[in-house]
Amino acid sequence: MTRLKLRPGCHFAPVPQGLHCSFHGAAFVVHGPALLFEALDRRLGPLTDGVEASELAGGPGGSLLVPLLRVLADRGLLLDLDAAGGPPPTDPRHEEIVAHLEEHADQPYDLYRRLRRTPVAVTGTGPAADAATRSLTRLAVGTAAGEDRSADVTVQILTDAEQALPVAPTADGPLTADGQAAHGPGTGEPLTVRRSDAGGPPASPEQVAPSAAGPTGSSAPDGPAGSPESSIGPLTAGGPAAPGALLPVSVGTGHAVVGPVLGDPAQVAGFRAAVRRVAGWLAVLPQGPAPMPVGAVLAGSLAARRVVDRVTGLAPVDGMLVVHGPTAEVTAVPLPDGTATASWQPTDPDEPPGDTDPAVLTEPWRGLGRWLDPVGPEHRRPIAAVALRPVLTSTPASLTGWGEDSAAARRHALLALLRSHADVAGQEAGADPAEHACAGTTPAHATLDGLLRALAPQTLATPGRTLPPTALEHPTARALHSALTDYHGRQFDLALHQLDNGAWHLATARSPYGGLLAAEWGPSPASAAYAVLGTLFTAETTGGTRPPTGTWCVEHLTEAALTRTLNGLLAEHRVTVHRLAADPVLGPLPWTCARLLLR
Repeated sequence: MTRLKLRPGCHFAPVPQGLHCSFHGAAFVVHGPALLFEALDRRLGPLTDGVEASELAGGPGGSLLVPLLRVLADRGLLLDLDAAGGPPPTDPRHEEIVAHLEEHADQPYDLYRRLRRTPVAVTGTGPAADAATRSLTRLAVGTAAGEDRSADVTVQILTDAEQALPVAPTADGPLTADGQAAHGPGTGEPLTVRRSDAGGPPASPEQVAPSAAGPTGSSAPDGPAGSPESSIGPLTAGGPAAPGALLPVSVGTGHAVVGPVLGDPAQVAGFRAAVRRVAGWLAVLPQGPAPMPVGAVLAGSLAARRVVDRVTGLAPVDGMLVVHGPTAEVTAVPLPDGTATASWQPTDPDEPPGDTDPAVLTEPWRGLGRWLDPVGPEHRRPIAAVALRPVLTSTPASLTGWGEDSAAARRHALLALLRSHADVAGQEAGADPAEHACAGTTPAHATLDGLLRALAPQTLATPGRTLPPTALEHPTARALHSALTDYHGRQFDLALHQLDNGAWHLATARSPYGGLLAAEWGPSPASAAYAVLGTLFTAETTGGTRPPTGTWCVEHLTEAALTRTLNGLLAEHRVTVHRLAADPVLGPLPWTCARLLLR
């Protein structure tokens, strides 16, 4: 060890025991006399710049410094410049990135030279593209890429990720550029796209590839002022680029998202879904999106730093960064590998349930819905009630859930959220309109849920018998009826309908004018009446939507009753059930989200 340099980020302070040292959150004390701090402080300037070890021995406290430097080197606070690939770069424009590499890497100068030799293409225009270009130059990326115009990383600035997000070139090679510009809504930022034939129609989203753009920087390498390598021009677009990896940055009027570095074309669909999910969350969260163009500029700068992390390997690049809120906060959001798609697969009631934590369904930025604040003290209501809002629907209506305790209420609401998602995903996939969205904690529960919903119209068409309030058997049902009529002033009539085989009952609540307010299935008249009153009370007190037909009792069946009921109904009715195998943003779903077709 001959030439030494302190890593940036080190902190020292005198303490009664000797010298307190800290670096990256870790702290320790080197025991010694009070002169120890003074000896280090006198030589702090040379150590910060880099110095020969032999030059440190002279002067007061020199004899104390040799064992201290050995301790600092063992603890990772000192760089051996010879082993670190020195000498340090002298270009003043790159002091920031060099300090970052010296602080975090064992071979900082080798990584610095790798950054300079890495060609990166920035496609698209506007504040995000400009910020990415400036930041890449400041971080030394691609500034010595020479004449090689093939990009190792393409930073793709998108104004409409749902329709303009490209995929990587096909096996036939990169497509040709024609300069066609696609414009995102309300942003004014053109996105250069490619078409397979300049004279043909615009390519579909699956055919679009990153536009032709060269490395960030001119072909002349850079160097210290006054040297032959000192000439460097502005960042310019070069010839056609065949990207080794794609870093998408999606910017719109309501969102700014920096994606993960993508190396597989199949991952593009996952990022497209993630951006849409983020936009949905920004619409329901109180803080909302970041102001523009501040959010776009920050996203471009974050993309440049992500390129550095990808080239150096100093930080993961497998999640997305969301810019949000009036102060432009940045939140890192994990993502699956991005190859999962919203595919529908046939399911069987005997399949085992999933093992994913249901909490992911409402996880911020990735989940399908957001919990709303509770309505009133729970102890003042005869049942527990909760509400949440889906993030993928255009309607502001909330979904509700109820039960005898908060856990049952949350489960009920999450199942309603999965049915809503099955509707949205089914419509996007062009599902049969005759299919019914269904959900359950197991495939068997989901199948019974969907089958009962499918049988509801024909059951409601049969004559029902009136159920007077005096016939309510469950004490809580009587309390719910009293609360609805006496406290909330809701007037309604209860009636019971029955399946042909008499196995299950459908209780309805109708207004005095005959309008259907709520309907719930139950294995007995008492349970069906209790369920319809619970659903009506929850909708009344939370302001949420009431499902046309509910199946609250299904999740409360014993395993034997579930099997008996399902087998009996499947013996009389033919059904086809397809479940959503995985979510492109969440991965495997915790419960069954499906669509059922009654044949």
